[in-house]
Order: sequence, then C-alpha cells, then structure tokens
Amino acid sequence: MRSAHVPPLAGDPDRYASDDVLVHRLHFARGVSTALAAAVVVGAIAWRQRRRRAAELQSEVTRRTREADEARALLEVIVDNVPASLVVLDRDWRVVQANRTAERVHGAALVVAPASRR
Repeated sequence: MRSAHVPPLAGDPDRYASDDVLVHRLHFARGVSTALAAAVVVGAIAWRQRRRRAAELQSEVTRRTREADEARALLEVIVDNVPASLVVLDRDWRVVQANRTAERVHGAALVVAPASRR
C-alpha cells in the first residue's frame, strides 16, 4: 500500500502560526472597518432625516403662526365692529382692552392700562 505523498514543509514552521495571527488581525480590521462604514452611513441617514423633519416642523410652525395671526386679525375686526361695548378688565379692575364702541360710549374715562397694551 502506497501512502499519499505529503511534501515536506518548506521554511520555518512558525511561519504558519504567524500567518494565522495575520489572518485574524486582517479579519478583525475588516470587521472594524465595516462597522465604522455602517455607522457612518446610518449617521448620514439619521442626519438627513433629522434635517428633513426640522424643515417640516419649521414649515408647520410658520403655517400655524400665519393661521393664528389671521384668526387674531379677524377677531379684532369683529370685536372692534360689534355694536356692543366690550371692555376687558384685569384682576385689579383696570381696563386691559376695549373695543371702539366702548371708547365711543365711555369716552376719555376709559383708559387702557399701559402695562397691558400691545
């Protein structure tokens, strides 16, 4: 029976051990670099989504502010033109706000508190 011929190991047998260490180090470096690349991609996606969401929120704030200003202006027109005398008082019974009818009816006696004016 003839045994399979195994060529003798060429060179230093410690070379193979150092090759294993090198392979492990390269594998580790590949894993770290892959993880870093993935982290950069995830970070970039998150940053882009955050910017997009911030822009959406800013747009929403602008829209709602405009709507609130329009509603306030409409309310002021209604309050100023209502035929009834409307007067808003604070806790100390000082006039905070009054409509035009109240100013016509009560005249100079109706003074809006300076700290409360807009």
